[in-house]
Amino acid sequence: MSVSLDIEGNLVYDTWYNSGGMVSTRRDSLHHTDPNNLYNYVSSAGFTPEEYGIMHPLTGRYKSHTREQLLQEITELQQALDNWHQYGGG
Repeated sequence: MSVSLDIEGNLVYDTWYNSGGMVSTRRDSLHHTDPNNLYNYVSSAGFTPEEYGIMHPLTGRYKSHTREQLLQEITELQQALDNWHQYGGG
């Protein structure tokens, strides 16, 4: 099944993902980088997940942060990335 809308405009998709083994996994529990993660799956089908109440898995991690905390986090991450590039990481 792919992602689609029903007659009432509700998003319809497979809740479970099976990679071919005996075990199925809920899409919303897959790692946020997995293309079969619910957010990525819906997005890759051309839908905007947020319009259907599906938030990116990392959203919750920063939900309670203030603007200043977010800017600090971004600055620290950018500095780490710059250092990584500068000292042979890429």
